[in-house]
Amino acid sequence: GKPRKPARHLVVIAIAAIMVAAPALVHTQQRLANNASSQAQLENEFATATNTPTPAETEDAYDGPDFAPLDVQVGAQNPDAPANPSPVPDDPDAAQTYAGEGTDCTDHAPSPGDDAICWELASGNPKAPTAFFVGNSHTQQLAPVGYQTAAITGYLNVRVQAGPSCTFTWQPDLQAADVCDRVWLDASDYIADKHPELVVVLGTKSAPDGTEETWEHFPTWLKQMRNTSPDTKFVVVRDNPRFEVSPYECALVNGFDSPDCQHPANKPVSKTYIKQIEDAGALWVDFTDYYCPDGTCRPEVGGVVTWFDAGHITTAFSRTLTQRFADEIHDHVPWWPDQVFAE
Repeated sequence: GKPRKPARHLVVIAIAAIMVAAPALVHTQQRLANNASSQAQLENEFATATNTPTPAETEDAYDGPDFAPLDVQVGAQNPDAPANPSPVPDDPDAAQTYAGEGTDCTDHAPSPGDDAICWELASGNPKAPTAFFVGNSHTQQLAPVGYQTAAITGYLNVRVQAGPSCTFTWQPDLQAADVCDRVWLDASDYIADKHPELVVVLGTKSAPDGTEETWEHFPTWLKQMRNTSPDTKFVVVRDNPRFEVSPYECALVNGFDSPDCQHPANKPVSKTYIKQIEDAGALWVDFTDYYCPDGTCRPEVGGVVTWFDAGHITTAFSRTLTQRFADEIHDHVPWWPDQVFAE
């Protein structure tokens, strides 16, 4: 998909408005929904914390400030919840907002005139590690797991670099023929030059027919990047499913619990391909069970809108994946905090 620049005006999304005063997490409390006619009324708050920070329950190398994990019981944190007829965000403009925080990149950035984005969110802590999300607009919509972690801990820099439909294009001796080539060359140069602590990239490209594209040279790129930046950890995430028709638009007409707006999950990715990625030193992560609980992709999960069009995960739902992301990567990336949402 095509990366988009979020509106620069403030968009208030109930489950995304989290304020941090490092090192203490400022108390925030926002009601997700209040629909008296709904049996599955959502009265949980996404961003609930105390004024007093508690020690981060990490056992390995997280060395940032203490923080208070958030109590989150919605979205990917509660995938088995019954279908909710009034999920959040309940405002279409808020639901259809592309993710993006920080300021424009100043190095290894898109060329003038390129239809691409690059933003850096700085923590202000000189010791904070950097998570680099690179690829296309689906990568852009995954970046809120980084933004949310940064908001909770006050100890993470997040860089996002993406181009229109710029799934993986790198190959040996690649020349910058188009914007996608330049995105991947710029990203490769950034990794080699700046050595970010973490790189997050999509490992497949899904299609509406349920198939997924993989790339012959992808494991080679991973090996080359690890050679140029040996201390960088690489996390490869499976693409989220895409559809012919937007589940969100369908739900607005037929209801969020309508079977007409549901789709079967994609089949598993080749084990051979996954092994090639793992043999290259990267970690494979698959969130399909949270996008599509029990093999069914729905327009809402856990009371939160999942897709805002035929292929993009909402920023709100992506934020609810934050603990799931931590669960998946902590053993591979021990400096990542293991408990960002309260148990």
